[in-house]
Amino acid sequence: MRWGVAGNIVVAWLLTLPCSAAVGAVVYGVTSIFGSSSLGPVLVMCALVATLSALSVRRTRSAVPA
Repeated sequence: MRWGVAGNIVVAWLLTLPCSAAVGAVVYGVTSIFGSSSLGPVLVMCALVATLSALSVRRTRSAVPA
């Protein structure tokens, strides 16, 4: 048995719940700025998709040799 690997798995299990709660709290805080309607989550999702798309395009362009 590799105890180092088992230790890493236990640490990952212990960190998963608090980290996911923190991410959920941040997302809730950002989306609640726009009110209780569905506008907040939609705007946050659009901003996230736009940001990830821009990063993907930028990364793809830098990987292609000129």
